[in-house]
Amino acid sequence: MTPPAAGPVDPGAAGSLGSPSGRGALAWAHRFCPTTGLKVHSQADWLIKANAVAAILALAVGGVAALLVLLTRWQVVHLLDAV
Repeated sequence: MTPPAAGPVDPGAAGSLGSPSGRGALAWAHRFCPTTGLKVHSQADWLIKANAVAAILALAVGGVAALLVLLTRWQVVHLLDAV
């Protein structure tokens, strides 16, 4: 006799380790990623979006800083005078 195939564990399934009552102690709100097909928790989804916005802002600030460094070195512009 062969044992049943092991599959992914559902935290809300009856008898699972995720919930002692079998119905789920917490409401697992999630969505499926359209690109990867993986489950994404709703609170993690908010954090992913916040990190994406922070990354775009960091790149924008870095780009402006690089442009200002370029303009300080360019002899025609003279953004900063020599001290």
